[in-house]
Amino acid sequence: MLSKLKPGSELLSCGAPARLLVKAPNWLGDAVMSLPALWSIRLHFPQLHLGVLVREELASLFSAAPWVDTVVSYRLSAGHQAFASRWKLIRHLQGQRWAIGLLLPRSFESALWLYLARIPVRIGVAAQGRSLLLTHALQVDLKRPDCHLTDSYLQLAAESFGCPPPPSPPPISVPTIGEKFFVSFPYITLAPGAAYGPAKQWPIEYWRALARQLTANGLRVVLVGTKPERPLCEEIAAPLRPASYVFAGETTLTELVSLLASSLGFVGNDSGATHLAAFLGVPTVALFGSTNPVRTAPRGNRCQVLYDPPPCSPCLRRACRFGHYDCLRRITPALVFATLQRLARLAPA
Repeated sequence: MLSKLKPGSELLSCGAPARLLVKAPNWLGDAVMSLPALWSIRLHFPQLHLGVLVREELASLFSAAPWVDTVVSYRLSAGHQAFASRWKLIRHLQGQRWAIGLLLPRSFESALWLYLARIPVRIGVAAQGRSLLLTHALQVDLKRPDCHLTDSYLQLAAESFGCPPPPSPPPISVPTIGEKFFVSFPYITLAPGAAYGPAKQWPIEYWRALARQLTANGLRVVLVGTKPERPLCEEIAAPLRPASYVFAGETTLTELVSLLASSLGFVGNDSGATHLAAFLGVPTVALFGSTNPVRTAPRGNRCQVLYDPPPCSPCLRRACRFGHYDCLRRITPALVFATLQRLARLAPA
């Protein structure tokens, strides 16, 4: 193993600009929480060539960051094509001649990719038996329940390269809304789904009540989410037409950024869209039930987390083992509306 990397400035600032490839997380919310760590590296090493290795679905998030030099996107195949797609990615990385690789995920496979790609310096946390694949296996606990994941990523950047926390939020370019998304302004965006499971989903009858109150207040409602979440969004929106719009399953990540950035406000479960809205500075109400806001609350200067946990929360389960989902039912539509009204400075109903 190489000598301890920290402060590591000799690796990134000596001679010609070094080429650093950062393997990004695989989920939108985690990717948003990783941006401050990447921004801290960029500010500390302005001459660095900074690349990000990321799933194709999340590539546009990093492409919208003008301070990222290269985005290497990939899509992995399943079944009999699984090995071929991974080997194609590894060969592609070999040809790009990265000098240093930093792994934000804890997975064994991500470390194996960088090892097989022959990236000389490979940095990541010691986890899942992958230390032998790394040149620098760091003792940073990315799963600490009492530490926000953003701060854990910042600690990893500091332990790797001596980077201090950035003094400003990472900038990102926001495109205008495309013509295919015609929306009457002003509107509130709702994201009622959550990929993890029902323990993170506010009850549908509460979403209906909130949406009714918003439209009664003269606002339009836009519902976003994934394609599997579209039926849920349609069920909430149907009684409110023409004051409601459903774009679930229709937006690219770039288009979602546009829709969120133009929103008067946003309400969502603990999901990637909620992290993105808060990051963009949209007045955001984040609904937490089974998960731990100390570790994964969205961060933003106009974001409010609503969390009223019973003794069993946070359980981090996909479904409530008691079947009551009290952690979410204790958050009433009236409370959500009042919080959004204050954050977005909505006129009284």
